[in-house]
Amino acid sequence: SYDLKKQMYRANKFAAVFYHQKLKSLSGQHKLKSYLEKRNLSQELVEEFRLGFAPENWDELTKYLASKKVPENISEKLGLIRRNKKGGYFDLFRDRLMFPIFAIDSEVIGFGGRIIDQGQPKYINSMESDVFKKGKSFYGLDKAAKFIRSEDKVFVVEGYMDLLALYGRGVKNVVATLGTALTPDQVKLLKRWTGNIGLICD
Repeated sequence: SYDLKKQMYRANKFAAVFYHQKLKSLSGQHKLKSYLEKRNLSQELVEEFRLGFAPENWDELTKYLASKKVPENISEKLGLIRRNKKGGYFDLFRDRLMFPIFAIDSEVIGFGGRIIDQGQPKYINSMESDVFKKGKSFYGLDKAAKFIRSEDKVFVVEGYMDLLALYGRGVKNVVATLGTALTPDQVKLLKRWTGNIGLICD
């Protein structure tokens, strides 16, 4: 329903603000800061893509969303928090570099989280919800759309980091799939801007 979606967008927006503020408040010595440097993710890219950091604690986001009066069942449906055996909640994303995923109208529809150290799984994505369908969405389309139109071409890459590497080097007509193979729905979506689709695979 419209109301449910509105609540979900609101919850995701708060989560994006929370993660972004957490990244900005990290000390220069934090491992994420050196990771960003190593991967050539500039301050400009961090700002433009609203990258964030999910802290290591179990329930910082849970408490933050509660303080913003976001209903727990909404946060749970979005996969931001999970219920523990005792009936409380914990944050799904912890100690990860966070990539908010925006719809074309700039609403936050989901997140990807990448582990900073070694470990598995390397990436976690938001679960599918009323506002987030992996096979119908792209990472970066909100930024790339105007460049795709002006270049009349789009490059499709696999992951968040591949996209940011290209975007940071000035290739801005680029989108990333969200851990799925390119779907017919995604192709249909891109055809709104161009019929020229180039795949860049690792």
